[in-house]
Amino acid sequence: MSITRRNILLGATATAALLPIGARAQKTSEVVIGVIYPLSGASAQIGVDAQKAFDTAADIINKNYDFELPLAKGEGLPGLGGAKVRLVFADHQADPQKGRAEAERLITQEKVCAIVGTYQSAVAVTVSQGRQLLTEPAPSWPEVLFPRSAA
Repeated sequence: MSITRRNILLGATATAALLPIGARAQKTSEVVIGVIYPLSGASAQIGVDAQKAFDTAADIINKNYDFELPLAKGEGLPGLGGAKVRLVFADHQADPQKGRAEAERLITQEKVCAIVGTYQSAVAVTVSQGRQLLTEPAPSWPEVLFPRSAA
């Protein structure tokens, strides 16, 4: 299998869905993930392409497909009882302050348990400062991905 941009984005989405899931997601049917990219302005094409890739990855996770990809078989996240992934997209317009504002909106209003994306390093720095708004600990990602079966 060759490494393609699509495979990298699919893997990134699956990882994002699994690593920082808040404890509240363990008792819900939905995991909400914020995706921040430039969706308008000079860098918009990067964001538009990423949005399509993330939507495809969420579709693969949420539905049952006969693909040889992680999380394709079965519906939802197996370690969370089949919880579905819902993506909330935000446009930072390549502006660090808009990125920070969007990150705070995603955390406080949309109640996301993870934020991925940013694309530009200046935006990533300001968005990462908003992580202090997330206070709930994340579960161990291997347990979410591959739950232990009762022996």
